[in-house]
Amino acid sequence: MLVKAVDRCVTDKVEHVKEAIKYYESVWAKKSWDSLNVARKEAELCQRIGEIDSVILWLERARQYREAVELAEEKGDIEKVIQLYERGVEYLKGLNHYVDAVELANSGAEFCKRHRHLEKAVGLYKRVGKGHMIAEMAEQAKKKGEIERAVDLYEAAGSCSREDTAAELYYKRAGHLAWQKLGDIERAVIDFAMYGQNDSDHSDLTLAPCIAGNDLGYERALQLAEEIEDRDKKHKFLRDLGKHAERKGQIEVAIQIFEKADLYDCCAKLAEQKGDFERALHYCEKEISYLEEHNWRGIGKWVKYAAELAEKNGQIEKAKAYRMLNESLYS
Repeated sequence: MLVKAVDRCVTDKVEHVKEAIKYYESVWAKKSWDSLNVARKEAELCQRIGEIDSVILWLERARQYREAVELAEEKGDIEKVIQLYERGVEYLKGLNHYVDAVELANSGAEFCKRHRHLEKAVGLYKRVGKGHMIAEMAEQAKKKGEIERAVDLYEAAGSCSREDTAAELYYKRAGHLAWQKLGDIERAVIDFAMYGQNDSDHSDLTLAPCIAGNDLGYERALQLAEEIEDRDKKHKFLRDLGKHAERKGQIEVAIQIFEKADLYDCCAKLAEQKGDFERALHYCEKEISYLEEHNWRGIGKWVKYAAELAEKNGQIEKAKAYRMLNESLYS
């Protein structure tokens, strides 16, 4: 009732408007009424007396970001406009109003590009997963000969794209530019690892481990593996790096790489190939332990394999125990 009474008493006199503004500020501070409605009323009152900065402030508090943007743009306050776009997009995302968030982000990105705030444009596209828009910026940079910039943008596009196929494509483009145009092998390795698909020029090996193994050496390649944030892609990189070492006849290196990727099955087979049955059994038992902790699927063949390795290593009693265990699994 008091709010309605204040509304009726407000005239066009500046002093009355200022009194109403003070009243609504106190209501806002107490959070005792509809805060968005209070903020809208404050914006209207501040508009009456031409306090534009205050209008922008209260429009933002009222979550009327487009109106606030228009006023800030009229003032020529570019930094404030960008800030409003960013906050507006986050607010709409929080409400799961994705379509509205994308629309606001697109408008904000175009504004940023017009005013040469390209990083801010990229940031707005990333907030709503518009990797293809960042990829378009990458294409433009590439045409201008700005290769490092293009690589940055393709990586940004890959990091935020909602579809895996699109993300991997952008990482592949970044990797090729880093490798062929910049000569930055390490960066190319990371990008190709994020691409993670098979490449026809290298059979079932990905480009990342092939380049890493050939040009950087396995020690550096393993260090780079720690920079791959995606767990599945990191695992694939290590697996393929191990395969690469194996194909080049570097069996011990391959075993070390496979062990780092917890690929104990691969370790066991290579250790057996070297004639190191004790070590092969060690890895076989680690694989059995892993399967016991997880889904038991396929554990029988590893128990049988453990029995064979134990026998080859002269551990007859252990071999018998594994054979008995194997029989019990199928009884």
